[in-house]
Amino acid sequence: MYNQLYGVKEGDLCLQRIADIIRSSVGESGYTARYGGKEFAVLLPGYDLFSARNMVESIAKQIYVMNNRRTDMKLKAVTVSAGISAAPYAARNVKELMENVDLAVYHVKHNGKNGIQVFDMMFRNNSEGNNTRNRTHIYQEYESTIYALTAAIDAKDHYTFSHSNNVAYYATSLATTLGMNEDMIEIIRQAALLHDVGKIGIPEYILNKEGKLTDEEYEIIKGHVEASIDIIRHLPSLDYVIPAVIGHHERYDGKGYPRRIAGEDIPLTARILCVADSFDAMTSKRCYKKAFPIEVAREKLLQDAGRQFDPDLVYKFVECLDNGSITLVKAEETVDNLKEML
Repeated sequence: MYNQLYGVKEGDLCLQRIADIIRSSVGESGYTARYGGKEFAVLLPGYDLFSARNMVESIAKQIYVMNNRRTDMKLKAVTVSAGISAAPYAARNVKELMENVDLAVYHVKHNGKNGIQVFDMMFRNNSEGNNTRNRTHIYQEYESTIYALTAAIDAKDHYTFSHSNNVAYYATSLATTLGMNEDMIEIIRQAALLHDVGKIGIPEYILNKEGKLTDEEYEIIKGHVEASIDIIRHLPSLDYVIPAVIGHHERYDGKGYPRRIAGEDIPLTARILCVADSFDAMTSKRCYKKAFPIEVAREKLLQDAGRQFDPDLVYKFVECLDNGSITLVKAEETVDNLKEML
């Protein structure tokens, strides 16, 4: 919006002024960097969460009033949506630290932007029930967009639509069992609904082919992941699902696609989707295969633990199957769920 109002040159000057404020505020206390187009990152090795929040508040205030000094033209105030996370207290490694910060930032944006969220506080507030806002409404504005996209999938391929709903059930059930907070569970649910949206662009003769795919056809199918990301990128309000969607076909051993990353380099949300996606694919009837019995799917999950799947997630998922907290979705249940949504 800033670029559209005042031009790209003025937008670049704005970013430079923001960078100057951050750099001068941090000084020798840490490290600063431009992390993305309009994203900045700060590392504060010697700070606790309270001190870090105080610094961010100071930076945000300076940025908000920086345009007041301009005498040549009247410019909009610039606001900051900031996330804070600490390691090793709230993150086991650098990648987890960055993911937690991203989630905290998304939380601020969903609550109206222009705020600061500490990752640890977000989780603690959820668990203690101190969040005064009704969480069911935080994502409500995105529901119509999500279901418009899933309806578009249904028009192209009914299996993909029902499959996405099944994956949402399995993935959120697993996330709940893992003790993840409501924000994360909701992100996983939405990512599951959208993880195959890129199949809109796959020719129907490939989606519904009864025989084995050729190498060329398989490459086209694999392209649905990046096609999904290309669609979601045009919906800034939904970009928080991208880490889960882009990684749901990665393998724990690094032999997946599209980025061939491995182990905990794959976002946790994507590892959860991978288990849920594979289980539903195995237990569903397709034009090219029969549905596997739940016992066979269970065994295949265990066989590929540590290879295709995160072993800890597989063992937890299988435990849920065994104790009945996750049950097999039947075809008629899926049809009923689709009727309710449509």
